[in-house]
Amino acid sequence: MTTIWRRYEAQSAHFLPHVRDGHKCKKIHGHNFRVTVYVSRPGLVDGMVVDFEVLDAIWNEHIKNHFDHDLVNTWVPNPTSEMLAMEIQAVFCAKLPPPHDVVVEVEENDRSGARYPS
Repeated sequence: MTTIWRRYEAQSAHFLPHVRDGHKCKKIHGHNFRVTVYVSRPGLVDGMVVDFEVLDAIWNEHIKNHFDHDLVNTWVPNPTSEMLAMEIQAVFCAKLPPPHDVVVEVEENDRSGARYPS
C-alpha cells in the first residue's frame, strides 16, 4: 500500500448541541480547522495513488461550501471533530473509485482533533 495526504483549511463556526448546559462549546464559536485526507491503495496508476487535483475537486465541490466560512451545524447537526471526520471521510469514500482507503484527520487547533477511522 502507498499513502498520500492532502491538507485543507476551513474557517468555520459551530456549536455542540449535546454538551451539558454551561459547557463553553454549547455557544457558537469558531475554529481554523485543518483537515488532512490520507488516501491509500495497493499499486499505483500512472505513478500515483490518486491525482491531487481529484482530491481538490472533491473538497471544493462537495465539502468546502458546507464547511468554510459557514455554520457547520447546517451540514453536520452535531459537529464534533469526530463527526466531521466521519462525514468528510464518507464523502471522499463515495467519490473515489475503489480500491482506495481513506482516513481523515480534523484538527480544531494545535492541541486537539480527531482521526477517522483510527
